[in-house]
Amino acid sequence: MRFFRYLLNEKAIFPNLSEVKQRIVKIKNELVGKKLPYKRLYLKLSEIFYDLNIVFDISDKISDIRVNRNAKISSGKIDSMTLKITIYLNPDFYLLFESFETFQIFANSLLAVINHELIHREQMLRRNVGERKKIFTHKEKNEKYLSDKNEIMAFSQTIVWDFLLHGIEPNEILDIINHPEYYKDDILIYSSILYSYLDKFEKNSPTIKLLYRYMYEIIEKIKGN
Repeated sequence: MRFFRYLLNEKAIFPNLSEVKQRIVKIKNELVGKKLPYKRLYLKLSEIFYDLNIVFDISDKISDIRVNRNAKISSGKIDSMTLKITIYLNPDFYLLFESFETFQIFANSLLAVINHELIHREQMLRRNVGERKKIFTHKEKNEKYLSDKNEIMAFSQTIVWDFLLHGIEPNEILDIINHPEYYKDDILIYSSILYSYLDKFEKNSPTIKLLYRYMYEIIEKIKGN
């Protein structure tokens, strides 16, 4: 029970993305428009991110709640022992490297997915190995997975990113999440993740309350910068 209260009181984690952004710029400058085969391309991505303990692999399975299907990013995961992050790309992801315009779709979602996994990395660093194995083990993307306190913290930032990438201002985001019944169609367009949460949980449920608490914290931080 004490550990549960600790999770509820845990403040949102805001990863430092400066080094990730530098590598995305490097990818843009060196790989976009070069028409490399997809195997060589994803190995090159792993090489560029290697010192951040981030690697890339190929998967044709797309999560229903992932950031942006058009970005060709299937999912991300982190190893609880090595803390290595693996980003899974769809086999045709290389198509987004044909121009700077299409690459930006990939880059925005890649940043969001890496940010999500870096939050999990920091969460793991705060806990011992035994706790990591017990907490970070979800095979199904179901209600149990979405209601996990660690996932709620990570997804809260991903949701806010979804809205910001669609040009929605922080105050507009607050209005949408305070009155989701009026914006159901918009939510599906802006953030499939938030749509999944609102579809699976009641607005007054502990899961949604914690999700919103983290979202408020994130939005206030954005407004303060």
